[in-house]
Amino acid sequence: MKNYKFFLLIVFLLCFIFIFLGCNSETYDKQNPPKSAIKANIEIIDWTNRLSDPPLYYYVEGILKNTSNKTADYVKVTTKALDKNDKLVSINYGYADPYTIFPNQEVTFQVMVENKPEIKKFAITINWE
Repeated sequence: MKNYKFFLLIVFLLCFIFIFLGCNSETYDKQNPPKSAIKANIEIIDWTNRLSDPPLYYYVEGILKNTSNKTADYVKVTTKALDKNDKLVSINYGYADPYTIFPNQEVTFQVMVENKPEIKKFAITINWE
């Protein structure tokens, strides 16, 4: 009987520790995340578009820069082709070259978009791991 009571006491204490104190020693505050949770910061330095010869495709090209002290992997560039009313005509993807960007490194990108007469402008976004 003594062993049973001791066992229940241990179980109760362990439950108390996990429920009230938590099982993770690192707390995560959205306003001040731990340094391990801070991701790289990629900025678009400049970009443009040009037609191929013959004019079958647009090439949306530009320069990206990693302005942080973290490495960014698989940097993906999404190009939205829009008409005169900002309605979506097409979405195309490409990757930075190279697709891994080290701290303070500048890289290029190029996304090929089929030339359609309704395309009037482009919008680009970037994502990374």
